[in-house]
Amino acid sequence: MIPPVTHVMPLAEQPGRNTFNGAETHLLTLMTAQAAAGQDVTFLVLGLDDGPQIRARLEELRQAGVTVEIIAIRRHANKLVHHLFKLAAIPAVAAHMRRHPDRVVHSHLEMGMQVAAAAAALTGFRRLVTTIHNNEPCYANPRWQATFRFLKAVTARWIAISHAVHDHLRTVTPIDPYRIAVIHYGVPQPPRPDRARLRHDWGVAEDAFVVGVVARLEPQKNLGLLLRALHRLPPLHGVLVGGGTEEAALKRQAAALGLSNVTFLGPRADGPAQMAGFDAFCLPSHWEGLGLVLIEAMLQGVPVIASRAGAIPEVLDDGRQGWLFEVDDLEGLVEGLRQMAADRAQWAERTEGARDYAKARFSVEAMRDKTLAVYENLCR
Repeated sequence: MIPPVTHVMPLAEQPGRNTFNGAETHLLTLMTAQAAAGQDVTFLVLGLDDGPQIRARLEELRQAGVTVEIIAIRRHANKLVHHLFKLAAIPAVAAHMRRHPDRVVHSHLEMGMQVAAAAAALTGFRRLVTTIHNNEPCYANPRWQATFRFLKAVTARWIAISHAVHDHLRTVTPIDPYRIAVIHYGVPQPPRPDRARLRHDWGVAEDAFVVGVVARLEPQKNLGLLLRALHRLPPLHGVLVGGGTEEAALKRQAAALGLSNVTFLGPRADGPAQMAGFDAFCLPSHWEGLGLVLIEAMLQGVPVIASRAGAIPEVLDDGRQGWLFEVDDLEGLVEGLRQMAADRAQWAERTEGARDYAKARFSVEAMRDKTLAVYENLCR
């Protein structure tokens, strides 16, 4: 019998921010695949900010057979008060655990794992699984060390989305390594929109060499390095899709560099679809737990150039499926982009192998089956 599962994750829709990033997109894909395989799936949404994107995606989940329950959480500008508001979600999750002791509860992201762990501690629930979606440097600080000591006591199994995340957890947290399974994201084959239409919408010439990125505009992504590279390569055009705390600073940097060859599209619900208009996808991150967008780019047939941060070499098969440069290495990034632009035919040919590699290594079926194996092992 397939164990029933309840997933716990926060969702928030705010102006100027991406609503569905890698972790959120991963979970929606996983739940849809689980339900399609006949598994009883419930989604407990820790709802911070509602909006049309969230409502539409939750309705898609309901149509796919996933039971959706929303636990509303108020926001507050004062951080202490806001944390107190988050505590109000714990009794609701604890009540769910008491009603369904036979289920596996699978938590995601920091708020999800903290709320679920507190509920498990209150109820004595012993079937808690937690996925760690990034190799956050902050996990090494004293506050998070204390948090992980608590989480370790109530979490039965952990899932790391890459070997890089596994190694980070093993190195900087007290989690027992034997309790951590590595399960890569599974990514469905995306539709490929019309390239000419995308270029027209952006106001970019069809024959321009476009270097694009779809990402949260946050310090982690190190997108200022890409702007500096584009300053050195004026024939190339940059397209940045996404929003975040760095958006204003990046626009100021682009203006200071005098870049007329950069377009900011802002956060887009169809962000991954925009990749079809790119000639190269660039991710110059400082750290990266996996990089779902790298897989999406490979599946779109777009050449990838990225830093050697975190799990990126793992995703790109140590550079065999793209171009790698050292973190913060401007010269390496410039040289890679220059070569990609100079020999489009060679890189177009290489992307065919990268697409096949991504299909084989990052399949939705493999992600679903490996996750189920974690649940079944826990329920024996």
